[in-house]
Amino acid sequence: MESETGKGSAFSVIFRKGNSHFGSEVEYLLQDKEPAVEAPEVSSQISTEAPGNIVQSIGGADEQAKERFSILIAEDNSELRAFLKSSLCEQYEIYEAENGREACELALSYVPDLIISDIMMTDMDGIALARIIKQDLNTSHIPFILLTAKTDMETKLDAMALCVDDYITKPFSLTYLEARIENLLKIREQLQSYFKSSLSGGVITLSKPEVTNLDEAFISKTIKFIEENYDNAEMNIDDISASVGVSRSSFFKKIKGLTGMAPVDFIREFRLQKAAQMLEVGETNISQVAFNVGMNDTKYFSRCFKQKFGMNPSEYKSGINRKM
Repeated sequence: MESETGKGSAFSVIFRKGNSHFGSEVEYLLQDKEPAVEAPEVSSQISTEAPGNIVQSIGGADEQAKERFSILIAEDNSELRAFLKSSLCEQYEIYEAENGREACELALSYVPDLIISDIMMTDMDGIALARIIKQDLNTSHIPFILLTAKTDMETKLDAMALCVDDYITKPFSLTYLEARIENLLKIREQLQSYFKSSLSGGVITLSKPEVTNLDEAFISKTIKFIEENYDNAEMNIDDISASVGVSRSSFFKKIKGLTGMAPVDFIREFRLQKAAQMLEVGETNISQVAFNVGMNDTKYFSRCFKQKFGMNPSEYKSGINRKM
């Protein structure tokens, strides 16, 4: 303070920059700001090729990092985007985009496990981005969080109509955002477990509210094709992906996202469940059972069967006979 009698006083307040001097107990409430720099122009043509110049992947190339959940952050304010990235990168693999169009390209190329997006962005806003993500079969299953300073009811209703999973207004609590991310990813894991357990009956039912209409159609078509062709040993991923109208790579990402299993594991799981049903209804020839479910190598069939059920097909059959 500087003061002079009869003239008044001047006060100076000095703050430290950044947040590294705060302890772990400090809570951050994040408020949007005006972008520090204008976003560069990008092509108006959305491409499914990986735009390597705009993705920032955190965590290195080790196997552990590859197993982490991935999050796409779409935010045109560079400071806020950097803060979110630094706050989440220890736990998640991060992709970042400074506008909706770049985010759309990244989402189609990498199919992240979750998307966080601002609404008011250059080139393509968050509502338009959410519309594309939720209406595209390749990405419709991805949980989507909107961050925004807009609190009007019309914008909220637009977001809800697109099946956006959460709508968080700014300024917001980082702790709350982290909790919502964790919760949405747990719901996705529960959905994957649901699909896996549903295979025990040979057919997946679709009564979970987290499944969108596009996801229902995708799973229904996939199961229908496998049901009609599981006895064909020549059936492959290309056949199934063609039947549901997506590319091989898109099919792999979609099945992995919905079930947690690679397509080859999903098909094998289905075949093994069918084999168990055949043994339960009286089929005794193990080689014939293996052939009937499209697994012509009896030794491989028995090994997979034991890995899944904890016993080989003969032991499984004997256990059924003893119960009868």
